[in-house]
Amino acid sequence: MKESSARLVLLRLIQSGAGIIASVLGTIFIFILVARSLGPADFGLFALAYATASLFGIAFDFGYVTRLLRDTGGLMTAHGGLPGRIVQTKIMLFVVLTPLLLLVGWIAQMQLGLLLAIWLGVASLSVGNLFGTMLKSVDLHLRDSLHLLCANGAGVIAALILTQMQAPPAGFALIFVIIGTIYTALTVRLWRHHFEHRPEAWNMRAITTEIRCNLSYALDVFTQRSFGFLDIAILSIVTNPAAVGLYQAGQKVAQGAGVLSQPFNSVMLPRLSRITHEQKRWRSLAIRFFAMQSLVGFAALAGLSLLGPWMISLIYTAEYDPVRGDMWLFGVLMCVRYISAALGLMVTSLGQQRKRMIVNMVGVVAFILYAPVLANNFAIEGMLSAMVLSALSILSGYLIVLAMTLKTNDAKAFHDG
Repeated sequence: MKESSARLVLLRLIQSGAGIIASVLGTIFIFILVARSLGPADFGLFALAYATASLFGIAFDFGYVTRLLRDTGGLMTAHGGLPGRIVQTKIMLFVVLTPLLLLVGWIAQMQLGLLLAIWLGVASLSVGNLFGTMLKSVDLHLRDSLHLLCANGAGVIAALILTQMQAPPAGFALIFVIIGTIYTALTVRLWRHHFEHRPEAWNMRAITTEIRCNLSYALDVFTQRSFGFLDIAILSIVTNPAAVGLYQAGQKVAQGAGVLSQPFNSVMLPRLSRITHEQKRWRSLAIRFFAMQSLVGFAALAGLSLLGPWMISLIYTAEYDPVRGDMWLFGVLMCVRYISAALGLMVTSLGQQRKRMIVNMVGVVAFILYAPVLANNFAIEGMLSAMVLSALSILSGYLIVLAMTLKTNDAKAFHDG
């Protein structure tokens, strides 16, 4: 990689990372305020509602972030803009998922007002991400970051006000509606200056085709991101709300250490995808990227192990002290996830999305099988151990797929040469 190219990649990482860091840290700060205000037991109930809505939010995302990062250029060539069928698919998903979510909440005896408010915030942010991803695909990372910063800044201000008012859980849920609405409004406004929407008549055949074409991305993203919410759901079943609150408190601190994974994905996936036909150049960039992200992963491990307990004492009340001893396990999990994410991105850039989806699905199924057993016997430590084991199994699967794909590509290049 030439020096100028390396500098450009670093600049894009900083620009993309600024917004994502603002978003993640803003969310973490909001959750800290909620945790301090509600206490472990009530915060556990709030976290369960958030996890449930977020699981449905992943389904609502439908994998479009990954697909558009990789293929916005292809959509522009084929349709001249954002085809109407994508917008129609999102509308259909919202109509189907909303009553289904409320049914799940009613069965689980959740506060439906709390659940619905969080869901509206999650869904509005998902719509904004659809347009924001297209902006990032054409290197408008800085503008998107500013939008995230504004939206999350408003959310933090709202959280501070609600904390002073000693608002109930449903009041805090409105914060996510504020964030999602502001981000979507700002993003769509900028998006219109760079892209066009290509309206289409409602056609179920076209929508069905769109769903089928995007299903592998949707399943892959669901299996990647669902761990952060399935763990809460499982832990709430086998333990108690206080344990869920403690676990979520530690998880939010750990998410601060995992904040750089998404900027790497936003910047590197389009770049690697564009040069897959140049094997030497692809390998050179992929190796540099892998080394960089792995280094960040080990830094996250060290930071959470050494500073994590101190941070728990600093930002939470004494009620949350029991989770201090588990921060090193959160560090191990973040480290493995960083390394695994780098390998998974390489697999996607090589067009092996379906195989990546299969690897992730196997990891989720395995997690669902042994997480309840470990969590039931060892509570928070058991859940974290299950998460680490699942992440390691996915990492191993990525390595196998990557090795097989590169071997096939080498053989093809040798034959063609």
